Amino acid sequence: MVCTTVAGVGSGLYWTVTVGGQNGTSTLTTSYIAPTLSGATISPATAATAGGTVVTLSGANLGPASPLILPVVTYYASDFSGTVYTAANCTAGTHQSMTCALAAGVGASLTFNVAVGAQSVASPLSSSVSYTAPVVTDLRWSVRHRWRLQRHHCGHFVRAINLASHDGGRVVRAQLGAGRGVHELLHGE
Repeated sequence: MVCTTVAGVGSGLYWTVTVGGQNGTSTLTTSYIAPTLSGATISPATAATAGGTVVTLSGANLGPASPLILPVVTYYASDFSGTVYTAANCTAGTHQSMTCALAAGVGASLTFNVAVGAQSVASPLSSSVSYTAPVVTDLRWSVRHRWRLQRHHCGHFVRAINLASHDGGRVVRAQLGAGRGVHELLHGE
């Protein structure tokens, strides 16, 4: 008996043959070729840090368009490799492309990994896709002196820097000191 596979994904798939109402399952399994990635593109040029930017991934063996096949796309930024993001609403358009919505995040030069039918790409894709860089819109300096007697050393010169993001989001306050000064970073809304 010779059979032809249908479009699909996965590994370790068993064959079941039905003849005259009787089923027989093979002990041998079949696997589809694992997915590969070759490119990632977004529009506009950078992703919104709030998330929702659609990324198109291209490659091979990404699976057919089917609501039954749920690809999982994870990624991280080269400068924040400890934080792994998971894209949402991933759908395969063809075996050569899929689209996903990026999660809220930060970072540049995103590296993508795709799993389809429990098979992951052998080599994650390093890309030029990046989140929009932060913009400092306000910088204010204040100088104050703090005097302290410590083994005949006195005084710490402290500069306080107030930063506000361009979208009115998080406010960052950093206190930097010279010598043995104070180093502090506070986040607020």
